[in-house]
Amino acid sequence: MINLTLKDEMEIKKQSLGSLRLIFLITLLWTLIVVILLSVDLISLKQNTKNLAVTEARAHLNKDEAFDYTGRLS
Repeated sequence: MINLTLKDEMEIKKQSLGSLRLIFLITLLWTLIVVILLSVDLISLKQNTKNLAVTEARAHLNKDEAFDYTGRLS
């Protein structure tokens, strides 16, 4: 049987608390990185979707104007 002194027990608790703090800090940092990357990705996706919609709308408008122009020539 191992008999630990009060000093030994306090040292073990300090080490455990330090390990828990480190794990919490790493988890928090990882979560922040994931949230930042997700936010950047969502902003980029929104901008790309908007650009695609504008490009498609311009293409349809140009096609309609071309048909209207050729219709007036006939």
